[in-house]
Amino acid sequence: MLDFIKSKKTIWVFFAVAQIAVLLFVFQLGMFVGIQKSGYSQNWKENYGRNFGMPPKGPLGGFEGREFLGAHGVAGIIIKIGDQDLVIKGQDGMERIIQLSDNVILRHGRENIKITDIDVDDEAVIIGAPNPDGTVLAKMIRIFSPNSQGQIIKN
Repeated sequence: MLDFIKSKKTIWVFFAVAQIAVLLFVFQLGMFVGIQKSGYSQNWKENYGRNFGMPPKGPLGGFEGREFLGAHGVAGIIIKIGDQDLVIKGQDGMERIIQLSDNVILRHGRENIKITDIDVDDEAVIIGAPNPDGTVLAKMIRIFSPNSQGQIIKN
C-alpha cells in the first residue's frame, strides 16, 4: 500500500486533482464577484436619479449650471442629525441621506469637531462616495454655521 502512495502515477493524479480543485475554487470565486458586481450595478441603475437628483431636462439636458449632477459631494443645509447619518437638503431642494463612518473627518473651518458639535440648520459640504441604495458615504464633512463669514450656500 505504501508503494502505491509513493508511486509517480499516484503523485501526478493527486496534483491533477489538486489543480482541478484550485481551478474550481477560483472559478467559483469569480462567479461570486461577478454576481456581487451585477447586483451593485443593478441597484445603482435603479437608484441613480435619487442618488444625484436627476435634473428635470434629463442627465445631459440644460446647460445653465444647476442641472449638472454632483457625483462625489453634496452641499446644503443639515435638516436632521442621527447617530450614524445626516439628512442634507441640497441647493436643488432634494434631501439626501449622508452615512457617517467611524473614520469620517468632521471640520468646522479648520478645527476638527465631533458629530455632537453639529447643529440642525448648519451649512455643510460633504465629500464622499455614493452608495447603490441612494445614500452617500461621507469621507469628509465641513460645517459652516449659518452666522459664519463667507457663507457658501444661498437658498
